[in-house]
Amino acid sequence: MDQRFFYHSFPRRHGDHSDAAIEKGLKILAAIRDFGLFLTPEPIEWSQPLGDNPPRLQPRLQRRVCFTELAPNELQRHAKTFGDFALEFDYSAIRSLGAMPVFYVPRAESGVQDGNLLGVGLTTALIDAEAIVQRMAFLERTFSDPRCAERIAVDIGWSENPDGRGVYDIDRVESQKLMAAACHATTPLPMLQGALEAMLNLFYPADNTKHGLDLDYYRQREWRIAFKIQLEGKELMQDLSEEATERAVDIDPQFFQRVISMPTVKGTVAQLTWAYAGINGRSILQHCSRLIVPDGALDSARDLLTAVPNAPLVVTYSDL
Repeated sequence: MDQRFFYHSFPRRHGDHSDAAIEKGLKILAAIRDFGLFLTPEPIEWSQPLGDNPPRLQPRLQRRVCFTELAPNELQRHAKTFGDFALEFDYSAIRSLGAMPVFYVPRAESGVQDGNLLGVGLTTALIDAEAIVQRMAFLERTFSDPRCAERIAVDIGWSENPDGRGVYDIDRVESQKLMAAACHATTPLPMLQGALEAMLNLFYPADNTKHGLDLDYYRQREWRIAFKIQLEGKELMQDLSEEATERAVDIDPQFFQRVISMPTVKGTVAQLTWAYAGINGRSILQHCSRLIVPDGALDSARDLLTAVPNAPLVVTYSDL
């Protein structure tokens, strides 16, 4: 059986000119060396059919860095779309970095009432569960404030349905008792909220409807690092520093300066990107087994990694 690995390929937006693609790939490699992997944002919108009523729209912002499970002899075909540079990780390395497989969800077809609705229904129910936990976490923080009154008015709504608001008069002491009973011996609410948000970053459409390709995304065998990781109380994912932002914009100004505007978040791609330098004292490149580059980038790539202790072996496609 052929040995298989996980590949993070770049540059995704590489154009048709090989020299320009190599230059861009080397800039990305230098950024990975200096800052780690970039978890870039992508807006996702789930559309939940509601019979004769307009569909319920559920927008999400996912931050993720992606890896594809391939045999080495499949990599060159993959590179035509995703770029000629590739970081190669074995299974143990990809797990230690916190990557997980994507959960692919078929989109619901309009005008049908059958099993097509199941995937989106489960996804939107999970989004609702996250919203409930988020509200409970807000109430818990509010009640724990010594300045909180004995009774408070809580205004609750949904960003995509401004008419569906409700105001509730809540007794602080009795509500605290109810929440204590409901949350007894479970994960603390802030952690539970973070876990649900992280889980939803792993949900992705199975079908590439933009290009009319059924199961296109599903066939990519994608794993992701798609959420913030904490280790011994330390956040491993950080917002881009000023230097990292400048480098990102220099690599691809059209992409990193693009503005994302959603009901709950707005900013440029660079402002919404996280950097993941590594884990357990080892950088991303030190978790990598090989770096595969086009022939014209071999010497330059090796030079870029000279100062990296235990750097991965740099090879070309002819070495696979």
